[in-house]
Amino acid sequence: MLNDIRMKYILKSNIRICLLIIAVLGTLSSCDNDDDITNDLDIKIFVNTQISPVNNTKCAVINSLVSNKITSSIETCAFLIRATQPVSNDITVTFNVDTSLVRLYNETNETTFKPLLANHYEFINKSVVISDSKMISSDSIKLKLVNLNELKEVGDYMVPICINSVDGANGIISSSNMNVVYLHVNYSVKSIEVSKEPIETAPLDRTDWTIEGVPMYGSVLEGVLNDDVTSGWFSSAGKSITIDMKSEKEIKGISIAPYFGMYASYAEVGQATIELSKDNENWEILGTEETFNDKGSVESPIINYIRMKPANARYIKITCKSVNKGYSGISSVNVYE
Repeated sequence: MLNDIRMKYILKSNIRICLLIIAVLGTLSSCDNDDDITNDLDIKIFVNTQISPVNNTKCAVINSLVSNKITSSIETCAFLIRATQPVSNDITVTFNVDTSLVRLYNETNETTFKPLLANHYEFINKSVVISDSKMISSDSIKLKLVNLNELKEVGDYMVPICINSVDGANGIISSSNMNVVYLHVNYSVKSIEVSKEPIETAPLDRTDWTIEGVPMYGSVLEGVLNDDVTSGWFSSAGKSITIDMKSEKEIKGISIAPYFGMYASYAEVGQATIELSKDNENWEILGTEETFNDKGSVESPIINYIRMKPANARYIKITCKSVNKGYSGISSVNVYE
C-alpha cells in the first residue's frame, strides 16, 4: 500500500516536471521569432490572405491554340492589409513588386519559379489606408495580370507583392515575415479541347484504315473503325490504340464514342491522351483531356468531340486512363480535316 502511494506521488511529480518543460520550450520557441505578430506588443502592419497556404495565391493561365483564347483562373490578385492592433490615426501602406525574392523563395522551398516580367502585370491599386481606430484597410491592394498572350515559355512564374512603405504614424512598421504575397502563375498551352458540340465538317472515309492495340476478351479492335457502339475496343486502363490512316492528312479534330459492348459497365473513355505521328516512330503529344462521365445510351451515345490545332499526320494514338472505373473502352473513332 505504501509503495503504491509513493509510486503515484512519483508519477504526479514527473507529470508536473514534463508540463513545466513543455511550457518553457513553448516560450523559447515563440521568442525565437521576434516578429510573431500574434505575440508582439508593438503595432505591426501585415498581410494575411487567409487562404492556405497563407500569402500564396495561385493562378492558372491556359493558352488554347484551338480557340486562340487565353483563360486565367484569376484576373486580379486582391487582398486587404491588417494591423495587429487598432491604429491611432490613418496609416497609408504602399506595395511594390520585388522579383529578387523569387530566388530566395526557390532556395527555401526547393521550387523553380521564374520571375514574371513587369510587362505582364500592373497595379490597379498599390496603396491603401487603415483608418484611425481600425485594424483592416477599407480597400484592397490590387494587381492585374496583363498581356498573357505574349508569354513564350510554359511553366511556373511568380510575382512577389510586398510592403514597400508604411506612412502616417511613428513607431508603426511592417511585419518582417508576413509582408509579402506570392502570386504563383502557372502558364500552360492546350493543343486540344473536348466538347459535346459536333465538328462542322464530315468525317473522313475510314475504308482501308487499320488499327493496332491490345484488346481484352469480348472486344473487337476493328470495331473502332465503324460506328457500331456495341462493339469496339475494351482494355485495362492506360493502354493505347494506334490508327493508321494510310496517308498523311491535315487533321483538325477527332471524335470518340463511348463503349457499349461486353463489360461496358466497367469501361469508360476517361482521360484521353492524343498523339500524332507521320512515321509511327516520332510522336507529338497534343495533350490530355478528361472526357464526359455520362456515356449516354446505345440509342443516344454522348460523343466526345476533340478539336485541335490543324496538324499533318498519318498515325493517331489514343491512350485512355480510367478515372472512375477500372477499364477503358472506345466503340468508335472518327477523324476530321
